Amino acid sequence: MPDRVRVRAPSEANWHGMSYMLEGFQLADVPIIIAAIDPCYSCTDRAIRLNSGREEQIASWEQIRQFGIEQYKRNGIDPGSIAIRPF
Repeated sequence: MPDRVRVRAPSEANWHGMSYMLEGFQLADVPIIIAAIDPCYSCTDRAIRLNSGREEQIASWEQIRQFGIEQYKRNGIDPGSIAIRPF
């Protein structure tokens, strides 16, 4: 069993480039550009089931988020210091 698992749907990967895809276009172009990546909202909404062999639990999004932040910090990366380009 791996120490960490990152479930990532194809639609989720496309959302990160959306601001670049929309640059230079008119507002009327937005719906067709978004439709072009064929977003699947249900496949980006995931749950993680943890099974330690003895008991099973569903991890909340806050638990998963906090685990990710702690994992980066253990590797010397502070997620709060990463600059995100504004839309």
